[in-house]
Amino acid sequence: MEKAFLQSEDIERDVYNEPPIEADMPSKIVWRLSKAAYGLGDAAREWHKKLDRTFKFLGLTPSRHEPALFYMKRNHQIKGLLVSHVDDLLYAGDSDFVRAMDRLDQYIKIGKKAQKKFKFCGFSICSCNNSDIHIGVEPSKHNSLCPTEILAPAGGRRMLESEEEMARSKIGTLQWYASLTRPDLSHDLSEMLSELNKEKNTEVFKKINKTGVKLKNHREYVHTIKPIRGAIEIEVYGDSAFKSNSSQQGVAVVLRSTERKSEPDFLAICWIGS
Repeated sequence: MEKAFLQSEDIERDVYNEPPIEADMPSKIVWRLSKAAYGLGDAAREWHKKLDRTFKFLGLTPSRHEPALFYMKRNHQIKGLLVSHVDDLLYAGDSDFVRAMDRLDQYIKIGKKAQKKFKFCGFSICSCNNSDIHIGVEPSKHNSLCPTEILAPAGGRRMLESEEEMARSKIGTLQWYASLTRPDLSHDLSEMLSELNKEKNTEVFKKINKTGVKLKNHREYVHTIKPIRGAIEIEVYGDSAFKSNSSQQGVAVVLRSTERKSEPDFLAICWIGS
């Protein structure tokens, strides 16, 4: 959406600011804000209130478990789903739902619409003609993925505080990719984090660098979503550490066909390996 926060509900408190120089206003003049401008603590809240009111007017209902998720339900059937992330929206549904969403720009100024192939919150999403959906993440050229050279003797040494902070930042970035489309990296990252917590040895940078190269050299990795026919059920798989709420744990959530005859008969929708 364009200038999202300025499309929000009117601010519920008095906030004054000095006019910008370009306004060419007399001195000792201040302005009272009518909207919660970007940077104010309540700006995002007022914007969400505007979205919530608009979506409800269009026939959507907010989820009780996730306030950024909305759904349309008629005759006990889900007609469509919508998720919001600040000023980005992602939605899908049947023709009734799409018609409702076509009215959205009557109430909110939309900047750009895209379908079939687009990006959303770091994901590259592509809908294919065979109904498959490909979700991938292009590893950026951010410095956090560049190899880090640390001066240390053979076998390494104890990290400096700044080096430990850098290592945690790099592992965090790699874990973000692993949680999206690269679960194959999860085990290596779990071991790195364990070594970092116990030993804090500079040798862990070698493993971080190796994993970063592995990530960038296999950019074609995507998560493919294939349609599952018929009724579905949710299955959750977790290791023993997940039950004990350990810091090192693994869990996977999948949708599975109750008929167990479709191909494929299951779809992974969420995984954690840390």
